[in-house]
Amino acid sequence: ARRRDRQLAGPPDSADGTASTGDGAAGQLRRTDSTASSADLRCRDAAGKWHSVKELRELRNEAVMKGMRWLHKFLTANRCEALVAIGDDGACIFFEIWYTSASSTIRSAARGIAVDLLEKYERHLIRPQACKCKACAAGKTAPKSGRELFIELMYLARCKEEMEIDAADLLATADRLWRDEGLADTSTLFGVSPDDFPGISDADWVPLIMGIMVMEFNQLLFPRRWPLKWGLREAFTYFRTHSYTGPPYLEDYKFHDSFYLVTHIAFAISAYSAIKMNPKDVPWLFDYNRRSAQYWVKLATRRLSGRQPDALVDIDGLAEAVDVMRGCGLTDGGDPLLCSSALALLAFQRRDGSWPYWTLAPSVGADRGPIAQEPKEASFYNRLHPTWVAVQSLRDRNFEYDRKGNAQWDKFMARLLKQTNLRKLQTRIVYERPRRKTGKKLTSKAA
Repeated sequence: ARRRDRQLAGPPDSADGTASTGDGAAGQLRRTDSTASSADLRCRDAAGKWHSVKELRELRNEAVMKGMRWLHKFLTANRCEALVAIGDDGACIFFEIWYTSASSTIRSAARGIAVDLLEKYERHLIRPQACKCKACAAGKTAPKSGRELFIELMYLARCKEEMEIDAADLLATADRLWRDEGLADTSTLFGVSPDDFPGISDADWVPLIMGIMVMEFNQLLFPRRWPLKWGLREAFTYFRTHSYTGPPYLEDYKFHDSFYLVTHIAFAISAYSAIKMNPKDVPWLFDYNRRSAQYWVKLATRRLSGRQPDALVDIDGLAEAVDVMRGCGLTDGGDPLLCSSALALLAFQRRDGSWPYWTLAPSVGADRGPIAQEPKEASFYNRLHPTWVAVQSLRDRNFEYDRKGNAQWDKFMARLLKQTNLRKLQTRIVYERPRRKTGKKLTSKAA
C-alpha cells in the first residue's frame, strides 16, 4: 500500500458504533483452539496456545472474501466516488490479490473485480466523456499534472499487461505524455533527483519508492519504451545511509513514518509480493519488521484481554508487517508471531467485512502506551486502507504462478541487492526499552 496520510488503526466498532470489547475475537480464538483434534495439523501462537491450522486457514479465507466484498462495494458506491478519489491504488488492489493468492476461489473473484475496476478507472482517466462516475457527470474532476497522470497510467499498464488485457489506448496516452511532458528526464518524471534524497521525508518516500518500482518493473514489460536514467539502484544505495526509528509509537510519529518506509522498501523488493523474498538478503529490514509486529501484537493482546480497551493497535501497520512475513513464504504453522498476528487481525474485523480506522489520541500516557481515538471524519483512503492491507495480509501465497514479469523481476532484484549491498546499514537502528522498565535504549547492529 502506498500510504499518503498518517492513518492509524485501533479498536473496532460494534454494529451500533460503540467500541468493541473483543468478545468476537475471543470466540474465534476459542474455536481454533478447542476444536483442534489430535489428527489436525496444529500451529502455536506467540503465547504458546495451539490452534488448528485448517480452521485458522478457513477463518482467514472467509475473512478475505468478506473483506473483498466490502472493498468492491466501497469503491463502486455512489458511482465510483471512492475509486475516483483514491486513484490507481483503488484500481490495482484486486490485481495484487489475484497475482499470488493460493486459493483459486479468491484468485478467481479477485481477477473479475480487478478487470472491472481497471476498466472503470482507465475510462475515467483517458476517456472522461464516456465515464459515468459522479465526478465526471458533474464536470468536477480533480486536475492532474501530466507527470501525475503518467505515473498512474504506469500502474494500470503493469496490471493490464500481466493480466493480458488490451491496453492499446492507455499505452498510446502514456507515450504522448512521455513525449509532451519531457518525462525522458527521470528527475522530471519523479519530481526529484538523487541529490535530493537526504531531504525527502520518510512519509514522502513511500509513494516515491513505489513509483520508482513500477517504472523499473515496466522496463521489463515494455523494454526501451520509457527508459530510466536512474532508479532503484540509486534509491537502495541511499537507504543504506538512512536513519530508521523503531517502536514504541510516540506523538512525534517517527516510528510510524519509519515503519511504513521500511515495509515499502520490502514491497519494492518484491514488486508488491510478485516474488518471494529471502530475509537473508536484507536481514536488518526483516528484523525491524518482526520487532514492529511484536510491538503491535503486544498492544493487540492488551486491548483484546480488556486490560487496556482503549489501546491503539495500528491495524494498517500490523497487516503490512504480516504481509512482509508472508512475502518471505512464512506460514501460520511455522511461525508463532505470524500466527498471533493473524489471530489479532481476525479479531478486529467488523461484521460488514471491513477493518476499523482509529488515530493516536493527543496525549500518550507514559506507562499505558498509545491510546486510540476515533476521528469524526476520515478520507476515503483512510477508510479503505486498513481493510485493503488486512485482506492482503491474510491470504495464503503461491509464488509459482507464471506471470509475465515475476521471473524477470526475481533475476533483476537478485542482481540489484548484490550491487547496492542493501543488506548492510551504515547507521544502527534505535529501539527503546519499555519506559517503566528502564530509560536506556537498545541498538540493533547493522547486519
